[in-house]
Amino acid sequence: MTVVKRYKVKAVFGETGGDNKLLQNLSSDLNVTLGSLDSLEFGSQDPQYYFTVMKTNLHTLDTAFHEVWSLLH
Repeated sequence: MTVVKRYKVKAVFGETGGDNKLLQNLSSDLNVTLGSLDSLEFGSQDPQYYFTVMKTNLHTLDTAFHEVWSLLH
C-alpha cells in the first residue's frame, strides 16, 4: 500500500480468471481502478483468438487510463 500511495497509483490490473481478491480489497481500500487483463494462459488455439484478446486488453487499458486522466484534469 505504501508504494501505491507513494507513486500515486490510480489503477491496478489483475488476471482474468485468477484470484483477484487481494487486488479487489486493495483497489477498494485505496480507491483505485481495478481492471482485468487476459494473459492468454488459457483459451482457444485459434490464431484469431490472440487478436480478439489483445483488443479486449487494449480496450481495458484505454478505459482505465481515460478514467485516470479525467481524474487528473
